Amino acid sequence: MSSSHPPLFWAPPITLHLVTVITRCRIQHRPLHQHLFYELSIMVSGRCNWILDKGVHSLKAGDALLLPPGMRHGEHVPDGKPCSIIWIGFDANRPRPNWCNRVISLGDDVGEIIHSARLLQQESISNEPFSTERQTLLLQNILLLLTRHAQGEEGETARPSPLNDRQREYMESAAHYFRQNLGDCLTIAQVAAYYSLCPAHFSRLFQLHHGLTPSAFLHRARLEHSARLLVETRLNIKEIAGRCGFSDPAHFCKAFRKFYGKTPSCYRESFAFEKLPAITG
Repeated sequence: MSSSHPPLFWAPPITLHLVTVITRCRIQHRPLHQHLFYELSIMVSGRCNWILDKGVHSLKAGDALLLPPGMRHGEHVPDGKPCSIIWIGFDANRPRPNWCNRVISLGDDVGEIIHSARLLQQESISNEPFSTERQTLLLQNILLLLTRHAQGEEGETARPSPLNDRQREYMESAAHYFRQNLGDCLTIAQVAAYYSLCPAHFSRLFQLHHGLTPSAFLHRARLEHSARLLVETRLNIKEIAGRCGFSDPAHFCKAFRKFYGKTPSCYRESFAFEKLPAITG
């Protein structure tokens, strides 16, 4: 029997997808895009505007913004003045907190949160023993402190999920399988059969849990992975298309431009940022 109390947002399991610390960022305008995971943005210095489908959030140094999966957004640095930003992408199998999409002032904890984020970046590329466990602890600390400032002394009531525990576990497992096999020729019927579900019922449960149909989720996951490969590797367009499940590079370029608002080559060029050096000592 499940507990009557909603799970804490920072409690495991949480899965880190990315952590990027960028300084001297001069984004004039980044086209609207979206992710399949939560994106936490922390302003280290300067100012930056987050453009959403409905409204704009202006963040200054010491502010944070948590965006839920699937929310379209784009960043814009006013007047091109350089700023420093930390981006953290993660999965949390929890009801969405009601302070998502709200600017949070980190107050006196900003120093600890930024330090934890930079250590998290180090651990994400580390081969040291227990690195994964330390990543989880650092991310938990960041989310705990963020939640404290977001909620203050008032508790938060989580929205009940329409799925039971086993169904949620299945849908999280299916999403993980999609992400781990983006280059394969996957069919919804095959994945549904693994969970002993018919394709229609599987698709309905998946959409209730993730807010997207399985096909839309897989398509977006492939495009998001291709975007990461464009930024983080020197693979050419054809290689990236193949690794992300697109047999035709021309079809990949068309889908990428429709989703991100620019060609893969232009997207790669737009990420010519100077990254902060790794922390020593």
